[in-house]
Amino acid sequence: MPDRNQWNAAAVRLFDDISSFVLTGSRKCDDWREDVLAVFAGEVEDPRGWIEFDSKREWSEHYGIAGDRYFPFRSLTVDYLKENLYPVEPESAAGLLVVMLDEWFSPEGVRNLAERKDSLVADARTLISRYGPDGAFYTSACIARTARCHDFLAPPPAGQTYGGASFSEFMYGDLGLVAVSDTEAGVFWAFNAGGDVNVRR
Repeated sequence: MPDRNQWNAAAVRLFDDISSFVLTGSRKCDDWREDVLAVFAGEVEDPRGWIEFDSKREWSEHYGIAGDRYFPFRSLTVDYLKENLYPVEPESAAGLLVVMLDEWFSPEGVRNLAERKDSLVADARTLISRYGPDGAFYTSACIARTARCHDFLAPPPAGQTYGGASFSEFMYGDLGLVAVSDTEAGVFWAFNAGGDVNVRR
């Protein structure tokens, strides 16, 4: 289990330079999806006081969206999470966090992946280890529908990508990981923010 400094340092190295949303909240509901919705809405604070990344605030101001609890995420529901989050094993979850560093969510696009792979995966493992040996992980990547042990650091099968159901308003897509333990629920999300958004009025 990482301490505050180890976890914060790993989170900064992975997520500080990309458009991201990283936040963990306490578990309060019988259905973990209810807790995850509260995290997506930014209605929680990290119970340990550890670092968070919240591009939501900046984008809400930029696009003039006031009072929209989810923006830039869609109006998410428990049913949407049930339909569009797929379980993955911890090692696959670690690889997914690394792939999220590329704006198109491709291992080929991760800068100097060959040279940095070991250190990036080590940081990703540090982040997911927070949720303990019994932590459960879920992703929006469609490939996880049939392969919960997929190696996200390998090129996707021919004709497939590591994209998935859109959780955000960004036209070019997003990709994420949800981490759940008995006491905490975390969201790690990356956005291709190079395009416009479908702003709700």
